[in-house]
Amino acid sequence: MDEPYHVFLQSYGDTELFVAKRTAGGFEVRVRGTEMANTEFSYRIVAKRKGFESPPRACAVGR
Repeated sequence: MDEPYHVFLQSYGDTELFVAKRTAGGFEVRVRGTEMANTEFSYRIVAKRKGFESPPRACAVGR
């Protein structure tokens, strides 16, 4: 994956949406099978916070 995030789409109409392009500045949503569509949709972006890409290391806690 070139960009470290995922985009989840939810269409509120009878259209099939997909993410055509992802960049550091944004993403492009398109409709499959038609040139134009006027439909509402929502999106959710999930990413790892910069600097926290690796899982945390376990450490011993003393009393």
